[in-house]
Order: sequence, then C-alpha cells, then structure tokens
Amino acid sequence: MKQVQTLRQEIVEEALRWKDTPYVHQRRQVGAVDCIGLVICVGHAAGMMTWDEGDPRWQEFKNYSYIADFEAMRKGLEIFMHRIDRKEADLGDVIWIRDQGVARHLGIVVSERSYMHAYRWANKVLEHPFTPKSRKYIRSAFRYPLLQEVIDG
Repeated sequence: MKQVQTLRQEIVEEALRWKDTPYVHQRRQVGAVDCIGLVICVGHAAGMMTWDEGDPRWQEFKNYSYIADFEAMRKGLEIFMHRIDRKEADLGDVIWIRDQGVARHLGIVVSERSYMHAYRWANKVLEHPFTPKSRKYIRSAFRYPLLQEVIDG
C-alpha cells in the first residue's frame, strides 16, 4: 500500500494540473469545473474517491446556485468526504472557505503556502496564497476517503 505522503503528493500534482482550467458553474469534467467540480475531479483522477454522476446523492450535491446553499454543501461534504479539524489540514486536504460570511467555497491545499481553487471571479482554476486573512476564512476541512483509510491504517 502507498505511503500517506505519496498519496498526498499525488493529490497535489493532480490539483496543479488543473491550473488555468476555465471556471464553469456546475461542471465536473476536464476542461471546465467549478470549486466543487475541482475537488471531485481531482479526487477521482487521483484515485482518492469514487464518483458516479448518475448517483442521486451526487445530483443533490450538484443542485446549487452560484451562491451555494450552506446546508446542502455541508451535507454533501459529510457524505463524500471525511471531516477533519481545520487546523489539521495538510497537503491534499480540502478546505471549506467562507465567502461573504458563509462557508460555500472549496479549495485543495497544495503547499504550506497555497491552495488551488476554481474561482468564478478569475474565471479559472488558480493557485492562491495563504495569508493571515485568508486562513481566517477557513471554516473547516475535509479529507478524501481513501487517504483517510490509509491514515487510519
């Protein structure tokens, strides 16, 4: 079985491959993603989670407006990911970020200093630096299921 750090690095490398991918609301495919789509596509491509677009639970997680519903997002994250303390977020983990006071945006930690996210205002996936201010906006964190399985041993 692969080491935890190897799996984390595979997630990071996959996330970095998505840099400059166009932002398209509710898209989950190579060539176009939103923030949830980036998390799903990276996790699936890195082998860290299963994803079946036909699964009704995925459809529910996809049913959101530009202003994502906090409760629907929380429910989807808790169904498909493993919740961790935000202070434990490490390479390859997913951060849930407050936007205009409400947690409704996602990113993937790619270094101690930055995270990748599909940002609609930039109209693409970009690497964003952590700053003291941006760290304050992290509401919680999640880990991909397979990575958590390996950590749990």
